[in-house]
Amino acid sequence: MNSEQTPLPVCPERDDFQRLLNAKLCSMDCNLDDGDAPSASATLDDVHLGALDVVRFEGCGMKGGRRSLQHIREDGIDDFYLVMPLTSAVAVSQSSRSIVLEPGTCALLATGRPFEGHCSST
Repeated sequence: MNSEQTPLPVCPERDDFQRLLNAKLCSMDCNLDDGDAPSASATLDDVHLGALDVVRFEGCGMKGGRRSLQHIREDGIDDFYLVMPLTSAVAVSQSSRSIVLEPGTCALLATGRPFEGHCSST
């Protein structure tokens, strides 16, 4: 089992944060916080278990994300994400279905289909 921690540094430019996040996960639009802080930061912890990669995302400044058909065509990534919020509720939608995930609950998202997710305010 290989484990690595990848800090995504505080990025003063929103495009830099999105580029770094997309490189680690899949292409999507990031909806960053419009508050006083113009930057966002995150840490991704990766554990590789054979063909399964477990990634823990922890960060601030990101309110949500959206993966469109254009993103899917651009990167061709066709994986699954098991989304499990740990501290705040997350609303996710895919294929005309929506659910609000409370901390400790989970949903499976397919990266080969468009999806959206929005974090609740803390």
